[in-house]
Amino acid sequence: MEMLGVSTLFYYICSKFLKKCSILRDCMELPKRLKEQKSNN
Repeated sequence: MEMLGVSTLFYYICSKFLKKCSILRDCMELPKRLKEQKSNN
């Protein structure tokens, strides 16, 4: 029972962390996309 709680907590933390990482990655890629759009115009 204890292990189940730990793994659930671990999964919860990981999903939060991954969500933050994906947001960060989007923020990092946004300037690149803007530059590409400007160079295309």
